Amino acid sequence: MTTLHYTGCQPDPDRRAALVRELAAYAASQDWGTITVDDADAALVGIILQPVTKLEPIPFLFDGEGRLHALGDLLAPGGESILIVSVKTHYAGTEAHHALCDLLRHIRDTHLPDLAVTDESGFWEHGDEIELKNYFARLDRLTKAFSEHLENDVEPAPAAGTDNLIDCITLAAEMTHRLEAHDSRPLPGGPLGGS
Repeated sequence: MTTLHYTGCQPDPDRRAALVRELAAYAASQDWGTITVDDADAALVGIILQPVTKLEPIPFLFDGEGRLHALGDLLAPGGESILIVSVKTHYAGTEAHHALCDLLRHIRDTHLPDLAVTDESGFWEHGDEIELKNYFARLDRLTKAFSEHLENDVEPAPAAGTDNLIDCITLAAEMTHRLEAHDSRPLPGGPLGGS
């Protein structure tokens, strides 16, 4: 489902602190919760915004060099660093997706000049609200079709094991792909769009 991904680095600790303060004020203005992070084990500091909508938590966690880290680096420190932050927006809707894009643009323009954003819907690049709504609606239709094919059109054999289940999922995906083929505008990222 539709997700925004972002990466960036702010080596200046004062500018990072200013960003965290501004994000805390933004969260308060939205009636969102926040978690301030200063975790020695993970060697990360920053803030996690906790929206009250179906938007996932929005982390801004920095290491000592100022690189942004994903929430996973805080939850399970010590592994290979995850320097791409991903926030699923689909279940919160197009308004929340648009608002998060606006917030990320503001952050890029005022605090993190090298912030890079990848938007599975393409809205970050095109900024067309109607196209964004059409993308969400189409992805919802394809997801529903895939679920319905799994429920009604394929029948796993209980004793056939994992390979049979994989075959059933593949068949449902192929049926859904045929549905997409009737639409002249394929989704980015393959038959079902983004992750």
